[in-house]
Amino acid sequence: MASYGALHNSDLDEMDRIEDPKAYRRVKKIVVNENGETVQCNVYVAFPRGDIAADQPYLELIIAAAKSAGLPQHWIQRIEWFRS
Repeated sequence: MASYGALHNSDLDEMDRIEDPKAYRRVKKIVVNENGETVQCNVYVAFPRGDIAADQPYLELIIAAAKSAGLPQHWIQRIEWFRS
């Protein structure tokens, strides 16, 4: 299954400082950008937590960013499904 997201340049030392290792794990992946080029990057994979609802303010930021990045509508709708 395809996934969609946005690529950003980030300082890894800063990411080490702010990321939550209990919530996400960083994984190196090769992805395809909007120009069809392959790029090695870090992706963040959430650890499953059962029926715990997403933090709503954070989820709204993710939805707004997905819209701003021009991600496909079907992907945005999939994210919106997590609204409580």
